[in-house]
Amino acid sequence: MKIESIRLSPKRGGNGYLSSYSISIGRKEIEACQLIDKRIIKCVDEENQKITISAKQYCLTPDLIQTICQMKRASTKEHQLITNKYCADPHCISMADGAALWNTLHSGKEVNLSEQSLMTFLSKLPIETIADLVLLMYMGREFDADMNQEPGEKRFLEFYDRYNDMVLGREKDELIQILMEKTPLPIYLESGVRILNAPRGTCINDLPCLDWSEFRDNQS
Repeated sequence: MKIESIRLSPKRGGNGYLSSYSISIGRKEIEACQLIDKRIIKCVDEENQKITISAKQYCLTPDLIQTICQMKRASTKEHQLITNKYCADPHCISMADGAALWNTLHSGKEVNLSEQSLMTFLSKLPIETIADLVLLMYMGREFDADMNQEPGEKRFLEFYDRYNDMVLGREKDELIQILMEKTPLPIYLESGVRILNAPRGTCINDLPCLDWSEFRDNQS
């Protein structure tokens, strides 16, 4: 690892206005970092005034996914307990009860501490990790992957190639909100893991379907 100085070269459009800057990275540097023929991503960190260029890799670990699933389930359970306090029938919330619940939550009278903990936990993760969580969630929700790819990173990156528009160019807070607003997030992520790790050539329709029983149980 070493530090080198680089220069920003301004680029101007046909109208003469400055449109962008370019930088030069040496061939040997590209080869040493094994970036040739890789998917290259750019992470713009305005808060820390950094721009990072790297090869796209799968960032998630089983422990991280399990932790997020546990925290989301705790958040959903706590939300249901709060809902039960303010709604006569949690299975069919009236407009009046819904308004009372909304006012209670947004006024701070009731606080879902588990939800706050999950939000804080996600906010401390790198944006690339958050983006991979969003993509894995969609893989599990949509039951979509090329099962002829090798399981793991290769299968994930093929999915990334087709659906990266869901995450590229979005702010970190926006990606976190996508995760937070999905009540079945644990089901989607666990489904995504099964799809990601299934042996090559597995028929995706032979994998277990999404199991909604825990939500029915939570509302009973």
